[in-house]
Amino acid sequence: MSPYLFCLVMDAFSNLLEDRGFKGITLNGYTISHLLYADDVLIFGEATLENCSLLVSIIKEFACMTGLHVNHEKCAIMFPKHVHNQRDICNALSIYNISTNISYLSIPLAFYRLKIEDYMPLIDSIHKKFTGWKATILSMAALKWDHLIDNRNLCDIFGHAAIAHIPDIALSKLISDIGWTIPDAFPSNISNVISGISINVADGPCLLWFDKLKSNFKNFMDEFYADYADCCWHRMVWHKRNALKFSVFAWLANVGGLKTTDALRIINIMVPTLCCLCQNGDETLSHLFFECSYSFSILTALIKGTTSFLLRPNILQIYDWLNGSFNGNVDVLNFYKLVLSAIIYFLWKERNNRIFGNQILCHTSLLLTIKRAVSEKIYKWRNAIALLDRI
Repeated sequence: MSPYLFCLVMDAFSNLLEDRGFKGITLNGYTISHLLYADDVLIFGEATLENCSLLVSIIKEFACMTGLHVNHEKCAIMFPKHVHNQRDICNALSIYNISTNISYLSIPLAFYRLKIEDYMPLIDSIHKKFTGWKATILSMAALKWDHLIDNRNLCDIFGHAAIAHIPDIALSKLISDIGWTIPDAFPSNISNVISGISINVADGPCLLWFDKLKSNFKNFMDEFYADYADCCWHRMVWHKRNALKFSVFAWLANVGGLKTTDALRIINIMVPTLCCLCQNGDETLSHLFFECSYSFSILTALIKGTTSFLLRPNILQIYDWLNGSFNGNVDVLNFYKLVLSAIIYFLWKERNNRIFGNQILCHTSLLLTIKRAVSEKIYKWRNAIALLDRI
């Protein structure tokens, strides 16, 4: 939960930097203003007092909205050699810890060319991990079968010489009906141990191939998750023509992963409950998709058949309707699946922009944004023009 909350909160910070016009650095046509990782934030910017004052105001605004304040004692600042107003910059930012290099993801960063000694902390960390690894004394087979018997590896039991003669063979090749068929290439001591393991053919946990001539990882996954209920709607999200960005948010909406105000209040994060899209009713997942008059107007404008619903539908009801209406036309069905996922994504983005970025798109502007995004995703489809005419 902590990394997920960090991503949600820092997305608002990213929007503030962009919307307020903070000037990052540009190199070869590429501009970067900040990097986020775990709980670290790296900010890159022009070394001007105006830019620093803007950054301070952004940080204060972010602190007022989230309650997250900067700990200046843990902050550090780096300057390239050509910056001569370092003291003024430090005073403007209230950061006085000037560093020649910092560590980011355990990698040293600096404006000068790094030397071998700069990498020594990283090298020492890697060396400590390698010293605890048994790769220098164990064969690859022993590593793969480590802790197989009585919390001991095969080398401890049979020795390196015996392990070296084990052929590369699948376990299914060693079982015939209800008995073992051990190849002659196996050392006798290992063959005796394997033959002493009974194959359970009664009820209970056992290894099965279900009469399959060839087994694969999918067979294992099906068996592993056999006790879980099937997800009846997953193909509506992860279909052949899906767009990953849209599908991820559609999936989160279906499994309750989007942190609407009611979900935040459950974990004691007190935020205003009023829906920012329609200003009428408390924001919940079902309200946002699609009891809200604003979101429902977007839905009916892009998927026109949804006007036939007597009551405003939820996402699963729309899935059922799409399957029933377009089951015989795969291209149209995949198109509407993509459109619905795009609607969910852009509605959630609009909601966040209104709350954190103070940006508001009207019904028409959001419709055009979604249409443009969908057209960019399907322009290579063979019947793209005919499909776009549907929205």
